[in-house]
Amino acid sequence: MTNAESFTCVRRWIDEINKNCQDNIVKVLVGNKDDIESNEKVVLTKDTEQYARQMDLPFFETSAKDNKNVTEAFYAVTHLALQQRLENRKKNQILDLTNGKTSSEPIKLKRSKKKDKNHNGSCCK
Repeated sequence: MTNAESFTCVRRWIDEINKNCQDNIVKVLVGNKDDIESNEKVVLTKDTEQYARQMDLPFFETSAKDNKNVTEAFYAVTHLALQQRLENRKKNQILDLTNGKTSSEPIKLKRSKKKDKNHNGSCCK
């Protein structure tokens, strides 16, 4: 959130993804460096939130330094990708019924309760 040029590029990147990728591609908007003081932010959270709403994108404000919302952002991407895969599988299952075939069991995502002993909760020192 400290680089206006990056935010400008995000708009272009989203446009390119929408033009060149399949419709079912998972997209999430992540603004990093939430650990800095608000007076140092170049891109305001409200502007990013507004853009995310316009583009129908989940938005996460993260801090890799403080490990804030990093896991949640990855979890959201994983959840959305698996949800999309299940929806595609259901569509294919309907098509497969005409051939007498059925799909396998749905994929379930569970949040891990194990803590990594070597991870101290921060990726940066």
